[in-house]
Amino acid sequence: MTTLSPIAEPVKAGQSLKGSNMTLKRIINKQEKLRLKKSELADSIENIKLQLEVAKLKEDRCNEELDLSWYISAKAALRHLRKDMRQVDMELSSLNTKKKEAFDNSFTEVARLHLEKETFDLIKDEVFSRISGGDDEREEEIHSCSKLSA
Repeated sequence: MTTLSPIAEPVKAGQSLKGSNMTLKRIINKQEKLRLKKSELADSIENIKLQLEVAKLKEDRCNEELDLSWYISAKAALRHLRKDMRQVDMELSSLNTKKKEAFDNSFTEVARLHLEKETFDLIKDEVFSRISGGDDEREEEIHSCSKLSA
């Protein structure tokens, strides 16, 4: 039976725990900002693509001459926006990793606070057994990482 430690202090949402570089709250806020930026970039990209299509249609159907300078500028802007979009995607991916690590670290610390040592060690050993798949080197690496967070 798992028992809670009566002396453990609750950890508040978004509270930075030792070993965490970024709190979950800060990560989530940054993700929201990046998602908004990604949406704005996507709108800008679609807008430029639409303008390029309209210009091409006018050139093809109405025999209007395409402003080459404008066309080159629009294509360059499209390239830059796509580059910015890739950068935002990379940042979001990195934040997803940091968010998972921050959650894992926080969860481990809270479990360590609330569970008796024997219960915590039992759970930790089972997790290590499941993720190591019998790989002794990996198990040693995981155990050394868990000692650092202790």
